[in-house]
Amino acid sequence: MQLQAYAACGDPDVRVAVREEFLRLVRFVQSASGAPDEAVRPWLAEGMLMNVAAAMDLSQVDEDWARMCTGQFLIEHLDKVHGTSKRGGDRGM
Repeated sequence: MQLQAYAACGDPDVRVAVREEFLRLVRFVQSASGAPDEAVRPWLAEGMLMNVAAAMDLSQVDEDWARMCTGQFLIEHLDKVHGTSKRGGDRGM
């Protein structure tokens, strides 16, 4: 739904409504997290990447570029850093 709203922003009335709702989202994240703007922006950017990756079902693409755009990249990176093998099921995230 979110991606559809952004795609419909060519309509000025829709654009105004989507901007207002995005502002609500930004303010909520700022308020709920207490994080500075420098932290909120990358968090929002990561969320948008997750939306795009989900829309393309990148979790089903077994290639480095697709894993980089999904949570699988982080899981694999943490496994390497911590010297753990790939674990199945719940990864504690």
